[in-house]
Amino acid sequence: MKIEHKINRLRISCPTPFDAEKILLQPDKHQMLFRAFEEHITYCPKCFRIVRKLHKFYEILDEEMQKEASPKIVAFAETVYAEKEKHH
Repeated sequence: MKIEHKINRLRISCPTPFDAEKILLQPDKHQMLFRAFEEHITYCPKCFRIVRKLHKFYEILDEEMQKEASPKIVAFAETVYAEKEKHH
């Protein structure tokens, strides 16, 4: 007789892309959920594609963050920040 004992096993359905991103960005906060999602993407092509797109997005974002900011962007950010400070 074969007995399988599964402790701390969690199966999940497809999360929204937003929730998938939260799961991936906070693996230490909800470890069981993160592990369940890792398992989920091994058999769910839809979620696997979402993870690939998120990975590519953060890869591009990281590359862009390494570049020097355009003076136009800095000026725009300063005006937005100044407007925000006026309303607080």
